[in-house]
Amino acid sequence: MRNNLTTSNVLLDTEQHKYYLNGEEIQGITKIIKEMLYPDLYTDVPDHILEKAAEKGNSIHELIEFCDTEGIASQVPEVAAYQARCRELNLKPIANEFIVSDNDRIASPVDVIFEGNIIADIKTTAKLFEGCVRWQLSIYAWLFEMQTGQKAGKLMVLWLRDNVAQFKEVERIPSHECDKMIEAYFEGKKYVNKYSDSLKEVSSDMAEILNMIEVNEISIKEAEAENKLLKSKLIQLMVKDELKAIKTDTMNVSYIAPSERKKVDWRSFQAAENELYTEIASKYSKPNPIKGSIRIKLK
Repeated sequence: MRNNLTTSNVLLDTEQHKYYLNGEEIQGITKIIKEMLYPDLYTDVPDHILEKAAEKGNSIHELIEFCDTEGIASQVPEVAAYQARCRELNLKPIANEFIVSDNDRIASPVDVIFEGNIIADIKTTAKLFEGCVRWQLSIYAWLFEMQTGQKAGKLMVLWLRDNVAQFKEVERIPSHECDKMIEAYFEGKKYVNKYSDSLKEVSSDMAEILNMIEVNEISIKEAEAENKLLKSKLIQLMVKDELKAIKTDTMNVSYIAPSERKKVDWRSFQAAENELYTEIASKYSKPNPIKGSIRIKLK
């Protein structure tokens, strides 16, 4: 295979699967995608099964690279299916395991690049997570264009299971969104993923709003938990120092001592005196308009 693609300066340690630029380790893309967008991916799969699947996947990747480079056929079911599908679609590989990088902070190898700069990723998992691979391929395309100065072609996921090969075109996520997500990772910020699989059935505007609400709800929940602890500590310190109030430039704090308050147990009252309860409720009830609202519960 020959190509005129500009290579990166990144070196890959295949044993440790780590990337180095000028002697300094830089980040792989898969790890970023998992941490930022799919933290629960494969959490329900035992480690020994993941390790076995990874070993098989790596061997298939290596064999495909060898066969593509040497131009030979294979009898291994997944590789034979891959080669047959390539012939059917007239896909001709020009590079395998081609490392793309911003030559700064991130890098990753593209499994296969076909003529026309088609960017392809090979998957051998039992289930195909399209949202995850869509992000992966979109970032590859973004880095490919940045590195080579050439326009990326179609994005394709090559799903190989035994003797079946499914080649599926993937819609590209805009490069500015890829950049935004990567920046959020390095800045330690949350990223609103409006390209989640679960948001396919809603408009892009609604998807963005839903994701922003999710980020806000998580932030509010975390802030409330932290505030609860801080207030508890502040009460202890105010009691210790015998302070009833604190005034600052931005707030007034008043200590309220423990006390007991009596309230009517209306449920018990209704059970014991239902007729009287109904009479009182009917006599003193009044219309109470309620605005339309939504109920949100984070999973």
